[in-house]
Amino acid sequence: MANRPWTVLVYIVADDDRQPGAGHPSLNKIAAAQIAELSKTAREMKGQPLVLTQVDFTNARPKQCVFPDDSSADAARICTPIEKEPNSASRRTIGDFFKWAAGVLREKGIQNSRFAVIFWGHAAGPAGLFRDPAPASTNPSLKLPDLRRALQDGLQYLGARYFDVVMFQDCWTSSLEVVYELKDVARYMVASQEIIAPIEKIWPYTLLFEELLKPTSPSLEMLDAIVGRLADQYERKIAFSGLTLDAAPGLALPLARLTAALQSLTDDEREASRRMMREMAGGDPALIDVRAFCKRLRDADIVKQQALALERVANTLVRASTAQDGSGLRGVSLFHSPPDNERDKDEKKSVFADSVLMFDYNELQLSEDTEGAGANWSEVAFENRFVVV
Repeated sequence: MANRPWTVLVYIVADDDRQPGAGHPSLNKIAAAQIAELSKTAREMKGQPLVLTQVDFTNARPKQCVFPDDSSADAARICTPIEKEPNSASRRTIGDFFKWAAGVLREKGIQNSRFAVIFWGHAAGPAGLFRDPAPASTNPSLKLPDLRRALQDGLQYLGARYFDVVMFQDCWTSSLEVVYELKDVARYMVASQEIIAPIEKIWPYTLLFEELLKPTSPSLEMLDAIVGRLADQYERKIAFSGLTLDAAPGLALPLARLTAALQSLTDDEREASRRMMREMAGGDPALIDVRAFCKRLRDADIVKQQALALERVANTLVRASTAQDGSGLRGVSLFHSPPDNERDKDEKKSVFADSVLMFDYNELQLSEDTEGAGANWSEVAFENRFVVV
């Protein structure tokens, strides 16, 4: 098991109409710095792991880069331009990236590889990733079900059962919505509940890849170490979470039951639960920390059984969190927005309010025919109406 090779697939989206503000380098410059660091890492590590990268620039041709065993060439010589401008915020483009990667592996004769995926770019958590301003795009951000479908496509192209670890250098992606979509395609996940800033910070690829190559990886210890390396890179100012997705299939039923219980509350208990949601930390006013919220409900003796059931699943899900004491963050968030008649009263404003307003606030659809992984919660409910209170 320890001798299986690793392939790291890095998908970088710098083609975005949300450019960094004054005092920050452009997305193109940041993406170029990412490529340079990956090239340097490949040289330092003598081509192990194999690193395959696709980067989409703003107003410049996208590139695909191979950092192979013979990695003495500089990035300019081993990166090939893509002829056609893609919409990088689409299932098809991500799937094509995996298809290209599978071809590279065949050419190199690499079989039975383990896979790590790194996504880099803007995100709005449960509202989706990236926002490629491609002229033909009618849906500018990548919605989470399409992310899952793209990863499923990738597994087919690569001939793999699952990705060993998926890492997000994308804001607010440590959420139950993302976790649930990845439950059948990834074993481990690394993400943050917060804005990952500064955006120009380059991840410590050498240190991360060294963790992948340890004889005991992939493992919970690997997950702990990766989260710790990232937290150190940001001087412990950004909270990163290491999530083990074995528990993810069991989310649907307890979350739906908690939602139904919250919807049925009346009078003082209803007002108390809504106040908790408005006050809870989650990385953004439109997000609540799942474990902290469940504990607060239990402490207030409100829908105690339902809160405990979801909290137990979330506790199993969150392997590691580098959140500081007092931050209110405990590893994984969940989208929440007050009903229309309460929004004007809420003084806290969501950083990605324009994105989350695309959600539809109708009631959850749930079938309780089976438990855990078999819980039949409609895809539409997961895509648009995860929590409705």
